[in-house]
Amino acid sequence: MDFTYSGGVFGNMHGGKRTGSTYMGLTEIGFTGDSEKLGLWQNGTFFVSGFFAHGPGIARYVGDYQDPVYFAYEVPAQLCEYWYMHRFFYDRLSVRVGKADSSSTFFHLDSQHDFISSGFTNLNTPHIPADPNNAWGIVSALELRRGAVLKFGVHDEDTNANRYEFPQFKNPCFVVQLEKQYTVFGTLPGFAYFGGWYDTDEFERYTGVMARGNYGFSVGIDQMVWQKHPCMHCENMQGIAFFSRLQTSVKDRNELRRSVDLGVIYRGFSDFRPDDVIGIGSSMVCFSPGYRKDAALRYGSETALECFYKMQVTEHLTLQPDFQYIFRPGGAHPNATLLGLVFQVAF
Repeated sequence: MDFTYSGGVFGNMHGGKRTGSTYMGLTEIGFTGDSEKLGLWQNGTFFVSGFFAHGPGIARYVGDYQDPVYFAYEVPAQLCEYWYMHRFFYDRLSVRVGKADSSSTFFHLDSQHDFISSGFTNLNTPHIPADPNNAWGIVSALELRRGAVLKFGVHDEDTNANRYEFPQFKNPCFVVQLEKQYTVFGTLPGFAYFGGWYDTDEFERYTGVMARGNYGFSVGIDQMVWQKHPCMHCENMQGIAFFSRLQTSVKDRNELRRSVDLGVIYRGFSDFRPDDVIGIGSSMVCFSPGYRKDAALRYGSETALECFYKMQVTEHLTLQPDFQYIFRPGGAHPNATLLGLVFQVAF
C-alpha cells in the first residue's frame, strides 16, 4: 500500500490574468499486489489506485496553457487506475491490460520528475491517457538486445476518467516507442527514446472539414553529464543530468503543433544532503495557426521557466520552494511571475 499527499501554496505575483494566490492538494492511494504472494499464479502484478484533489489551481490567475502545478486536478476524486500486468520469457516481455496512466510508460524522462510545472511532467501533444484522464488500454514492452526496449500500446478513445464500463475500442489510439539505455565514458548513464502515436478517430480541421486520423511524434534524451561519486549501480546517482524532449502533432487539427522542454538537475550537491535536488528548466508550446486564429491569440507560443530546490527533510517528507516565470501565458496575457512552496508526504 502506497500513500502520498502533495500540497502547495502558489501565488501569481505579477502579470497573467490577475494577481492572486491559492492552496491545492492531492491525496493518492495505491495498492500493488503480486499474484504469487496472493496465492495465485506466478509473474503477475495487480495495481489499483485512486486520488482525492482539492483546492482551485493557480492557472485561473495566470491564464496559461501549461498548468504551473501538475497536481492541480479539476476532477475532485476518482478510482483512476486498475490494471493487471503479466511477465513472460524471464521478464523480457510484459503485457499490461486495464485502465492506466500511459504517460509514465511512453514519452517520459526521469529527470523531469521533480519539476512542478505540468509542462515537464505531462504530455502536451500526444493523444494517450494521462492522469487524471486515463483510459483502458493494452500495453506491451519487449526487451531487445543491449538495453533496448520496444513498447507498443493500443488505447480506448474514451479518456473520461469517471466512466468505468468495459471499453469498446471503436476508434483506438496506437502508440509505439523504441528506447535505449546506455553509458558514455564508462560510468555516465543515459536514456533516449523515439516514438509516435496515431489516433484513428475523426477530427475537425480548423478549415471546418472533418478528417480521419491524427498523429504525432516524440523524441527525448536524459543524460547524466557529471557524477560526483562515479557509481554504475547507485539508486540515486549524485551529479548533474541534462534532459530534452521534443513533441509534434499535425497542426491543422490540434491546438498545439509543437512542444519543447529541456533542463538540468543537480542531485546531491552537498554530501550532507545527498538526496536534495536543484533544477532549472524551460518548457515551450507552439500553438497551431488555426487554433491561434480561432482563439484570437496575440502570440504564437508560451514558455514556462522553472527553478526549484527540493529538500529531503526526512525519509517521508520533502519540501520544495519553486519559482516560475511564464512568457506570454496562454498566448494572450502579460508575462507572469509565480512563487510557490510545495511539500509531499509519502509512505
